[in-house]
Amino acid sequence: MADPAVWGLLLMAGELTLGTLLLAGGRAARWGWYGVIGFHLLLMLFGFGFWLWSVPALVVLVLLARRDGVLTGSGAHRGRPHPVG
Repeated sequence: MADPAVWGLLLMAGELTLGTLLLAGGRAARWGWYGVIGFHLLLMLFGFGFWLWSVPALVVLVLLARRDGVLTGSGAHRGRPHPVG
């Protein structure tokens, strides 16, 4: 690794971006969930030790994403106001 500080800052920027997307709601949250789940899937490429963390984290993340309606397709309307009446 040429410069660990740069890679650490890039990782931090990515995590801030994903967190912001999740907090924004709507379509942005969908991309945030995909990014967080994808990050943990890619983290598993580093070896078995990361599997011990990633598998339970993925179970929780997928359950939360389903609850948010992202993986079931019912969350596309989130973030928009519902018409009254």
